Amino acid sequence: MNLHVVMGHVGADPEVRTTTSGKEVMNFRVATNRRRKEGDRWVDETDWHSVVYWEPKGLVDVLRKGSQVLVRGESREREWTHDDGTRKWKTELHAFKIELCGGRPQSQDSRSPREPF
Repeated sequence: MNLHVVMGHVGADPEVRTTTSGKEVMNFRVATNRRRKEGDRWVDETDWHSVVYWEPKGLVDVLRKGSQVLVRGESREREWTHDDGTRKWKTELHAFKIELCGGRPQSQDSRSPREPF
């Protein structure tokens, strides 16, 4: 089973683009924090998760930098060759469900802040 659940904050306003076939796709990154003990002190570490969400509908209007989200999806590897010939790859979380958590973002949308998309 390939199921990942991430809860964190959106790092920047999402980017939305339309494919040549007319489908919308939204990309954004989510920061998650964890603590670990290093000697006598605690150290905070941040991990960044790249999220891809197809056909984002009303989510585009409410998701903003700083929004707290719960993302459910599957991880996928994407690989490409850079212009200089080097191979690059990236792990992305392809979301099938996104839920807004915490405070309500500034929007005219009448949805509940916890209503999943």
